[in-house]
Amino acid sequence: PVNGATHMALIRDNEVVLCQPQRSDSLGNPGRTALVENPEHTVFVFGDSFTAYPMGEDGDATWPGLLQAALNESGKSVRVVNYSRDGIGILQMIDLASATVEEERPDLVILAFITRDLTRARIWRASRQTGLGDTEAVTSIDPELSYAPRTFGRNSFIDQRADHAWCERAMAQGRDEPMLKEMLDTYAAVARSEADRFGGNWPWSLSTSYLYLQLRHGDPFRELRFSSRTMGIDLLDYGGDPGFMAGIEVLQRSGADVLLVWLPMHPEAAGGAHVLTEQEQALADSLLELSGFPLFDLTPAEPLGADADPYYLRPADEHPTLAGYEWFAAELVDEVRERLQ
Repeated sequence: PVNGATHMALIRDNEVVLCQPQRSDSLGNPGRTALVENPEHTVFVFGDSFTAYPMGEDGDATWPGLLQAALNESGKSVRVVNYSRDGIGILQMIDLASATVEEERPDLVILAFITRDLTRARIWRASRQTGLGDTEAVTSIDPELSYAPRTFGRNSFIDQRADHAWCERAMAQGRDEPMLKEMLDTYAAVARSEADRFGGNWPWSLSTSYLYLQLRHGDPFRELRFSSRTMGIDLLDYGGDPGFMAGIEVLQRSGADVLLVWLPMHPEAAGGAHVLTEQEQALADSLLELSGFPLFDLTPAEPLGADADPYYLRPADEHPTLAGYEWFAAELVDEVRERLQ
């Protein structure tokens, strides 16, 4: 909600491993960024959870917010609006950006993506009641939200009792914390009741070819992985997607400067290079060729090795830490400042 707050508890192996408050601004966008009155320049950022998840003790910091602060410290009056949403990919970033620039006129549009965004399908998000009366958030590749098998996956369970104080307590007490045990039992019951919808029997399916998935995508278990995550697209060229082409045309004629920003995941930062499947490489090439937009790749030229660790929440989670956001903003500030001259 507008100016709202959510308390996220990340659970791995039946234990709470991360507690993170997440706040929204006056537009309902992620993070709390200082309002810049009558800015000289406006920057719109579209990205996934590497840009959308607020970090910091108060849950109000994102790298677009840190970028705005750095730009304004250097003497410019710049407003940076973070339109990012977790789980979306390149296709949906183009959709959202093209729809937004037609209504407003930013000076610069940043499309910030990670490698897996190249193959993500468009998604829709909703909350619904489970068969046991609990509330869950789901992600679907079906805009009608029909909840047909293999079209949706669980994002999270919503429990109004789970505030930040409870999360910290559960992380300290481990699996014996009473409310956590109750939540886990409920989750297990719901998962069992709908196993077929979430691919519980796929390893024995006669409709899935693991050899084909390995040859086409470099991942024989791709469908299993996507059963509870964002679904993938079956394209090698974005030119085959009419919505992508229409969105690119809108952005090209909008008059806004558009910059592609490739954010590194931990293995890429540690190794100093992207490791792409055949499909990911083909789509990356297609994105650059069809859009004509310049690319700013934040992947370090030299491997960071273990020095990459402080920038990510691993092993609890793969997303950036507050230090990671500070790194992203620092790397981008000169590029953005130059584009706003």
